[in-house]
Amino acid sequence: MPHTSNTPKASAIEVIEHYRLFEAGPRIQSLAIASDEVRATLVRLCAIIRQHIGQGKILQVFPHRILNQRAWRITLIGEQATLYLLFDITGRFRLPIYPQEAWPARWVIDLVDHIDAYWLIEYLTQALDLTFEPIYLSTKGGDKTVNKAEQHNE
Repeated sequence: MPHTSNTPKASAIEVIEHYRLFEAGPRIQSLAIASDEVRATLVRLCAIIRQHIGQGKILQVFPHRILNQRAWRITLIGEQATLYLLFDITGRFRLPIYPQEAWPARWVIDLVDHIDAYWLIEYLTQALDLTFEPIYLSTKGGDKTVNKAEQHNE
């Protein structure tokens, strides 16, 4: 059952909460959206994203850690704009809906676990007709000490 509430600090911000988005057991046949309420939330999420980016083009994903917290940086590129999402793995689904005039630079969405993060990315890719664009691993753009160590070993 979704929980929708307004936060006291910014009454214009709506918050939608669910326990989880997807059922994903060990059998492929078990993959499903958790409920009709979740399905309605996902459809609304896609409509909001489409309103911001227009026709979708590219989706980029960068899972990472910040201290002990795990997160996924998602970049959605469309014909009109680019939208930045941050999926925080917090043990619950929490989706803040901002008014247009108070839209954040990065839309932070809490997710129950990495399973929901992965399947939400798959859902967005399909629903918004996005092309997944991988980020390639390279030591050249990362840690400068690795580059220096490579130069000294040559």
